[in-house]
Amino acid sequence: RHAPDYGLEDVLRHEFKRVTGYNSVVSDSDVANAVQGLIDWHKDYAEAYDALNCRKGEEGTGGNVVNSGAVKSGISLGIQLAKQSRVAVINAGSSMIEKQEIVTYKHFRFAYIHASSSSANGQGSRDENTAPASQTKDAILSSPMVVNQLGRWLVDLHLTSGKWTGRKAKPLIILSENPSKRTYTASAFNCLSSVANNRFSSRFEMAARQVGGKRQEVWEDWCWEIENDKVQGFVQQLHLILEQ
Repeated sequence: RHAPDYGLEDVLRHEFKRVTGYNSVVSDSDVANAVQGLIDWHKDYAEAYDALNCRKGEEGTGGNVVNSGAVKSGISLGIQLAKQSRVAVINAGSSMIEKQEIVTYKHFRFAYIHASSSSANGQGSRDENTAPASQTKDAILSSPMVVNQLGRWLVDLHLTSGKWTGRKAKPLIILSENPSKRTYTASAFNCLSSVANNRFSSRFEMAARQVGGKRQEVWEDWCWEIENDKVQGFVQQLHLILEQ
């Protein structure tokens, strides 16, 4: 993603594939996405870890999940959940664009994701091969890693179309509600130059700290957890800081 900024082209990486029988092929990216899917939906790190050791034919062990008498490996279930995450990301992003829910300020853009009552209460039907009822399409968007995917998708889409380039290039902030914690996850995504990026990063952190936010560890993007009653104050504070 950042290689072109440093003049690096055609960057290759090593990868592996595991072949079982004649047609069962699992790549390293499959494993990574499966584990992330299990973590996003089930919030169970032990289950995600066990999925890495799944072995066909050992019912109930090595990360296998038993459904309707058949053994479904943790990797297989994780891939299904990862697909659901991608669908939730694209649906949420498309809805934001169609309904024009992304608000543009002078120095940044932002959008809210409010949890519905059904996701907060854990209602709805459940498919044994999919996500639990408590993790509906709205609830999954409270996961920092899924919000990270949503932000990247929106930024990449608008950069490709040329709508967020040049003078229209501004950071995007997504504020996703987590009803179980009564907080919002505030995540920022960059489409600026490295200098402007560093300036915004420090001010984003300053505004989050001033409203008592807690930093979330999500690799390369900025992500903070902010209490419900302080999230609007965070947006206003960030605007005032950037105006100075």
